[in-house]
Amino acid sequence: MSAASVPENPALSWMRAERRKALAESGDIPDWVQEYIETTDAELRGLREERDDLKEDLAAAMTDVTAMREQYALVRQYSTKSTAADGKTDTPSDANVSDLSVTEAYQRAKAEIGDDLVFLPSADASIKKFSEYKDPEKLHRALLDIAEAGRRWGDATLGKPFGEFFTDLGYGYSAKNPATRDRRHKRHYEVKYKDNPVVMEPHLKVDESTGPDQCLRIYWYLDESDKVIVVGHVGRHLPD
Repeated sequence: MSAASVPENPALSWMRAERRKALAESGDIPDWVQEYIETTDAELRGLREERDDLKEDLAAAMTDVTAMREQYALVRQYSTKSTAADGKTDTPSDANVSDLSVTEAYQRAKAEIGDDLVFLPSADASIKKFSEYKDPEKLHRALLDIAEAGRRWGDATLGKPFGEFFTDLGYGYSAKNPATRDRRHKRHYEVKYKDNPVVMEPHLKVDESTGPDQCLRIYWYLDESDKVIVVGHVGRHLPD
C-alpha cells in the first residue's frame, strides 16, 4: 500500500502512455491484451479512489476523537463548577440573554426547556466549537421555538407541518437532507441515541453567513415512538 500510494513520476507516465499509444496504432497489441490493460487500469483507478476515501475516513475519525475529548472536557468543566444549595448551576438566571456567552445562552435554554427536548452530548460538544457566534440571544430563542414545536407535536396540537410552523416564525427549515445519504458526508449526521445510531436530517436554518462561525444550524432526530425532538448538533453548518 505504501509503494502504491507514491505518485508515478510524470515523465515515466508520459513515456508509458506514448509507448502504449504507438503499440495500439501499429496493431501489435492483440485485442485481448488491450482489453486486459484497460481492465487493469480501471481497477487501479478504483483502488486509488478507495485509498483516497480511506484517507478521508481516517481524517474524519481523528476529528471525531478530538470532538470526544473536547466533549469530555466540557462535561468535566460543568461537573466541577460550584453549585448553589438549590442545585442550580452558576449560569446567571437574572441576566439578559444578550449579555450571556454562547455557552451560557445554550445552558439557559436547556434549563428553561426541561424535558420538552432531548439534548445529546454531541449537541453540548458542538456548541463549544461555536463560541464566537455573535448573537447568543438568537440562539436561545431558536432553541425555545424548537421546544415549542416539539411540545405541540408531542401533544398533537401543532396543527401544521414543521416547515410551516418554522416559516411563520421567520426561519428556514429542511425536513430532508441529501447529505445524509451521501457516503462522504453521512457520518457527520450520525449520532447515538438510546445506544443506537440515528441520523439527524431535519434542521433549522437560524442564521445565514459566509463565515462558518456565524452560520447557525440546529440539527435533530425525530423520535416517532416517544414523540420528542432529539437535538444532536447546535452550531456550524454540517458538510454537504
